[in-house]
Amino acid sequence: MYPGTQDQVFEYGSGHIRSSNAITLDLDFLKAVGTLRVPRRVWEALARHASWIEPSILSRWVELLENYDGTAPPGAYRDALSWPNVEHSTREVRTLAAQLQESGGPLYCVWSGKRLNDGYDIDHCFPFKHWPNNHLWNLLPTAPEVNSGKSDSLPSAQQLHKAEDRILRWWNQAYRQTDYESRFYEEAQVALPLPTEQPTSLDGLLTGLRRQRVRLRTDQQIAEWSAQ
Repeated sequence: MYPGTQDQVFEYGSGHIRSSNAITLDLDFLKAVGTLRVPRRVWEALARHASWIEPSILSRWVELLENYDGTAPPGAYRDALSWPNVEHSTREVRTLAAQLQESGGPLYCVWSGKRLNDGYDIDHCFPFKHWPNNHLWNLLPTAPEVNSGKSDSLPSAQQLHKAEDRILRWWNQAYRQTDYESRFYEEAQVALPLPTEQPTSLDGLLTGLRRQRVRLRTDQQIAEWSAQ
């Protein structure tokens, strides 16, 4: 309830799950579990202040589990609920880019438009330092000198706008109609605020990319960068 009222904060609806020996945690399964509606203002506050809220919730949850159980060794529940360290990795996409080059496909720096021949980097569009994310949509081929200049900065709105066609070309070239396509869209749906009318289109992903850029800029005040 909201303080001083009888108005419920969270609305929910129960679903129905058939028992099975194995389940797949995909969107269809989660829809079958039920629904939970979070007011936008509450969601935005949780997203913005997650770095302060999460430790409090985690501590309270661990305390409740330890009281219910009483047999687990000290620290067992906290260790089980801790997030693993995410490795900064571009190897998979670098291998994919190399395979595309070997097949004769042209490879371009998404930020400068320069054709990449012998040397190239794989850049995290949203810097890994500020948002540890190795999703396929976030990894883009870039000229080494451009990647070095961008470093841990966020692409500016103007830079992202100038690069849109090249990002779309890379996504289409690397992931559409390949074994990566399903994973590519699933990762984007999990991480990006996609438009409801275009959840599985490249234009919709680009809209989500622009929206997430604004969120990161607003919430973390990350320095912006534009190619010269």
